[in-house]
Amino acid sequence: MKRKLLSVLLAASMVLTMAPAVYAAGDSLPAADENGVITLTENVEISDIITFGEGKIEADTLDLNGFTLTVERLDVEDVLTIKDSGENGTVTSHENTTVVVWNGGELNIDGGIFDTETSYSNKQRTILNMGTVNMNGGTVMGYTGIRNTAYNNGETFDDVECNLYGGSVELKDPGYWGVVLLGPGMDADGTADNDAVVVNMYDGFSIIGDNGSQGIATNASSGAYAGYTFNMYGGTIEMDGTDGCGMY
Repeated sequence: MKRKLLSVLLAASMVLTMAPAVYAAGDSLPAADENGVITLTENVEISDIITFGEGKIEADTLDLNGFTLTVERLDVEDVLTIKDSGENGTVTSHENTTVVVWNGGELNIDGGIFDTETSYSNKQRTILNMGTVNMNGGTVMGYTGIRNTAYNNGETFDDVECNLYGGSVELKDPGYWGVVLLGPGMDADGTADNDAVVVNMYDGFSIIGDNGSQGIATNASSGAYAGYTFNMYGGTIEMDGTDGCGMY
């Protein structure tokens, strides 16, 4: 009887040991260390907009550390670096926009995956940039990857910049636009400031999509979105499918 009981206990112990561990997601970010770095130690899900900037979340760097941060939206109003010292660290959202870089803000992407859980829609944009984005690595996924715009709710800007040094934009199937440039529009005299929105693409960066996707996209609309420049110094744009195009 004792031997049978011991065998049962040993078997149960082995089952518990072999079972995968299940961790509940936290609901707040860890505090920044003395160097201004927030490092995730678990998956975190926050049902609000979180804002990095003066008087809000004051941190220089967010290290995903292989974990997933799910937010309503992540806003950047100051200078923030996002990196991933682990593997497959992710920033995602249940909404149409995952990250907004406001005018005057700067986001440096040194790694990680940026995604959205929303369904197929032309209103979805994983990163909305009205300031500066410097992408040195990582992957931006979605139906629209990075939307650079000098116009928002009646306000126009003239200093929007996106530097694509490394990493990739990988559109979901079917996709819309990889990297978008939308200027503030023509002036009354019919001229435009083509430095208002500038996107620079270099070796080591790629834009990938298919089935009607546009790698680099903009819209003429009688000059409504005029005022932008795209400089391609290297990298690749690969749009597969019958209706895909590298640049529209």
